[in-house]
Amino acid sequence: MDYKPYQSSTSQQPASSNTQSTSVTSTTSGTPAFVMPVSAFPSTAKPSTNTVPSPTANSGGTPSFQFSQHSASSHSSSSSYTASNSNSNQAVPVMSTNELTELRKLVEDVCGIHLEADKQYLLETRLLKLLIEYNCSSYTQLIQLCRGAKQNELRPKLVDLMTTKETMWFRDEHPYETFKTHILPELLKNRAATDTIRIWSAACSTGQEPYSISMCVHELASTTAIYNDLTNGQRLKIKGTDIAPSSILLSKMGRYDMVAMGRGISDIRKNKFFTQQGRAWAVKDEVKKLTEFEQANLQADLSPLGLFDVIFMRNVAIYFSKEFKIQLYAKLAKQLKPNGYLIIGSTESLVGIETPFKLEMHDKTSFYRLKK
Repeated sequence: MDYKPYQSSTSQQPASSNTQSTSVTSTTSGTPAFVMPVSAFPSTAKPSTNTVPSPTANSGGTPSFQFSQHSASSHSSSSSYTASNSNSNQAVPVMSTNELTELRKLVEDVCGIHLEADKQYLLETRLLKLLIEYNCSSYTQLIQLCRGAKQNELRPKLVDLMTTKETMWFRDEHPYETFKTHILPELLKNRAATDTIRIWSAACSTGQEPYSISMCVHELASTTAIYNDLTNGQRLKIKGTDIAPSSILLSKMGRYDMVAMGRGISDIRKNKFFTQQGRAWAVKDEVKKLTEFEQANLQADLSPLGLFDVIFMRNVAIYFSKEFKIQLYAKLAKQLKPNGYLIIGSTESLVGIETPFKLEMHDKTSFYRLKK
């Protein structure tokens, strides 16, 4: 699962010939998420030689924004604007250097994601939706709302825009095989029969990782009779958490389109663990029964989540600053039971970071355990 910055996938909806508005389509429901009236922007605009977001009329007469990089000369102490269409002048903010600094800090405060200074263009395009929705004439105004009166309303939306649902089934395969054939049997051998094995999928995105883990459990249970009780929903629990509210909602639904089903799931597993519902595939109840999902911010106090035997936090910390990584791994150590396992991404490493963990290997899989 990736916790990386969102890649914009909004689309334009044509407006009627007598309506000047722009509809932005929700990526999950296909319905307009918000409508931008012409009045959302100031009626005056300063001419500019910089190339910035500007509206061009589509076939329905609706302004649609096109973006290209603006020159360095647009970096000033306050936002500037340029845009127009055939009927009225509209203004689109250009982010100042000061605003870029403040937005990078805001994103890191809210999401934990560390953005480099060269991400101005990405921030401009991703946050345009919020500027329009909240009728902000500058990024400074948006920052003030996020830190002030509208923070409880705006911050979840900021999270959804700055994180993407980039994930796949059984990513890298080897960690899942090692979990199924080595880690889980070892845990069952060393835990009391009355203990519940708890597994945490941190930053689970839209649920593919927790459901992949559940499928592994079912596969193990089907091969050996002594593991049959793993699938009763009591002996083993898988908790998936993510900072994005929409990700948790989609995880709970457990329904995936053909694009998602084309990423990492074999035909055998698809036919065994899913049912087709029109053009979507739904996770079977037996797989869902082992899972539960809730929203959680890795920057917050994690103790309410309880202790876990295995923590999957794969391809997540790569987007955090070194300082936050040190804090995060220290917190994860407190959430791990004795002799528990931490599994991170195949390309990730704790080398150069002071943590309470030591590296271990099994076959082609590396994982971490608490130092004695």
